[in-house]
Amino acid sequence: MVFREEFVTLEGKDGERKLAFTSWGDKGNDKVLFCVHGLSRNGRDFDFLANSLKDNYRVICIDVAGRGNSDRIKDKKLYNYDTYVKDVLYLLDKLDIKSVDWVGTSMGGIIGMIIAAKKTDLINKMILNDIGYHISGKALDRIFDYVGAKTEFNSYEEASRGLKARMMSFGVSEDEHWQHIFNHSIEEKNGVFVYRYDKDIVQKVPLSYRIIGNLKNPKRIGKCPDVDLSKFWNLVSCPVLLIAGEKSDILTEDVYNKMLSSGKEIDGVRIQEVGHAPMLMDEEQISLVKKWLL
Repeated sequence: MVFREEFVTLEGKDGERKLAFTSWGDKGNDKVLFCVHGLSRNGRDFDFLANSLKDNYRVICIDVAGRGNSDRIKDKKLYNYDTYVKDVLYLLDKLDIKSVDWVGTSMGGIIGMIIAAKKTDLINKMILNDIGYHISGKALDRIFDYVGAKTEFNSYEEASRGLKARMMSFGVSEDEHWQHIFNHSIEEKNGVFVYRYDKDIVQKVPLSYRIIGNLKNPKRIGKCPDVDLSKFWNLVSCPVLLIAGEKSDILTEDVYNKMLSSGKEIDGVRIQEVGHAPMLMDEEQISLVKKWLL
């Protein structure tokens, strides 16, 4: 695999910080594929996909703020979608990129929907990997619980076991892929093995929101309310490929079917025996992405 590890420096509300990304293929290629990972993941998740597409695209895989090689944010309240969208637009502007094809897994798909809704000429076509316009609060409770849980371990082996346990729904089956995930998700700091993200990327949902957001569902008052992204989804006008894990609790079958019948230019595929979210590492998943994009 031939790639470049790069970064840009930006001025945020809490000072200067580095935004890292890996890039693949010819920098002079005007055809750009922009890949954005899930909540606690990083851009190296896309290595296998990027390597397969580097002859067709200039591929850019960002480490969203607080993940991978990107700097952590000092003011933890700035871990939000407003920051992430601004960071992506800043990076594209610095690289003088005017339009992209987009692959977004979970959080990366949400960022994509927001940008596609606000800047209709930026994203030519978009792949939403296991994310839709509606997310259940119960599923968010599950994800927030494990992302904010233990992130420090006494050994690499202990950290690997913990990471594998939390990622079993992702459908990873090859030892090579697991090892790749471990290598780019775990690092040693002062004799302690840690996951390569800031545990504060998940902020506690305010009590007022957990009450007001659940008024129609009183059994869940005090917990994460459902999230409705339809105001962004309704404004997406580019062609979309919707990928869903068959067992996903984030992109349910009901939401998946409603999106496919929305009248938009949209194709869909469900990945069997996978939950949230398909990793797009194995040959079959890469092939379906590649076929749709090209």
